[in-house]
Amino acid sequence: MAERILAWHFLPADGRLAHRQGGKIITPGMVTTERRPLRLCGVGLHASVDIMDALGYAPGPIVQRVECGGRILHGNDKLCCSWRRCIAVADASRALRLFAADEAERACELAGWKDPRSLAAIEAARQFARGRIGRAKMAAAGAAAWAAAWAAAGAAAGAAAWAAAWAAAGDAARDAAGAAARAAAKKRQSADLTKRLLRLLGLQG
Repeated sequence: MAERILAWHFLPADGRLAHRQGGKIITPGMVTTERRPLRLCGVGLHASVDIMDALGYAPGPIVQRVECGGRILHGNDKLCCSWRRCIAVADASRALRLFAADEAERACELAGWKDPRSLAAIEAARQFARGRIGRAKMAAAGAAAWAAAWAAAGAAAGAAAWAAAWAAAGDAARDAAGAAARAAAKKRQSADLTKRLLRLLGLQG
């Protein structure tokens, strides 16, 4: 029986495939195929089994849950296949911003960073995601967080605070941890984001 794998794939904000793949807007049930010999990062239809790996390759906020099959090449953090079927697709902008805010807040807690300007920037990101403030107010909060970071004692503390305010997935916490802690953090983040996106796509309660 041919191998079939459930995975994740992100699209640009317009929801279209790359021009070389037809430039079509992806809809549920659509199957995209590749007849040429596969080459990771070169030729084929790519996806990642782990959502955090997929996020690292995201060209935009449109997420799709996909089934991959046919010929499959496996890499460290992605795969390349000869056909890919869209199971569900949605704009994940709001879910990703809220996930980022939660991870930034967690990083601040781990680092013991309590400057109110950084915490206000995180809350502003949440409010922006929910449509309650505009981009200008969010940018102003970000500027205040930057000032807070560099006012901190020591460049390391400043860099950590800035990363905590704006990291997409807890980079500050991962940078400070060892290999085992990084793996545990990624596993936790992956489980959290997977649950959020499956719910967004209507594939989980």
